Amino acid sequence: MEPLLSPGADVALARFRNLYSDGAAAALGEHAAASYLSPEAYRAEARRAGWPWATVVENAATQVALAVSPGRAAVITARGTSQRRDWHDNLGICRVRWPRLIGAGRVHAGFRAQARRVEAVTRAALQALNGLFPGQAVWITGHSLGGAIAPFLALMAAEEGVEVAGVVTFNSPRVGDVEWEGWYDATTVGRRTWRVVVMRRGVQDLVSRVPLRRLGWRHVGRPVVISDGRRHEGADAWDRARAEHRMTPVEAWRVLSRLQLGIQAHLASTLVAELRAVAAAPGAT
Repeated sequence: MEPLLSPGADVALARFRNLYSDGAAAALGEHAAASYLSPEAYRAEARRAGWPWATVVENAATQVALAVSPGRAAVITARGTSQRRDWHDNLGICRVRWPRLIGAGRVHAGFRAQARRVEAVTRAALQALNGLFPGQAVWITGHSLGGAIAPFLALMAAEEGVEVAGVVTFNSPRVGDVEWEGWYDATTVGRRTWRVVVMRRGVQDLVSRVPLRRLGWRHVGRPVVISDGRRHEGADAWDRARAEHRMTPVEAWRVLSRLQLGIQAHLASTLVAELRAVAAAPGAT
């Protein structure tokens, strides 16, 4: 199997604390993809790539990985959908408060359930991190369902006194309502959150489109669009990405072809390849 984690990625994450960079995003995307490995395989892969302290905490279907390069960087990764129980939570679309805070809005019940399921073990791991490596800042990431859980983990980390260097989600579904979006984005971790969405030939990843915006669901974090080896940021990121691949009327009617591209855009393997291409391009940060 080709290695998923690139050696030296901890250096990029240490250099760009509190900032988005192509190198840091590529490193986090690799961790998000590696989180689908078994706990034993993830630990072995992390140590091979220069993360000597690596562990995986889990409860039922929810799994969170923690990798530490002492003095440089730590990464907390929530795994995406991989078991039948995950699909049950994905469909739990009623909105509930997190965690009963006034003014914090409402969030997806299934995603909250996933986060609460590993809350105790995650907090214990964060406390251990604080004890073993005082002052160690952490990056928090996840792909798909993992990206939906990542903001909750970031809030837990902040509550435990751990410095959150940044939160980068990949192809994440929408997590909460308008009130949640405003509340989260105004927090310290919210101001350090970026949501990365992959497009293939003008077609957006499918999962990042749901639950539907017109039903009141919203994303959190600043948008970053990765489209065929290019990065687009800012309020007009979507327009610029789509302008590179304007569909002809015939292509627009090819529903199955567009569906296939949307599925391809969501794959963790596509994510890693796109992020690596952007990081290797001239002018990358």
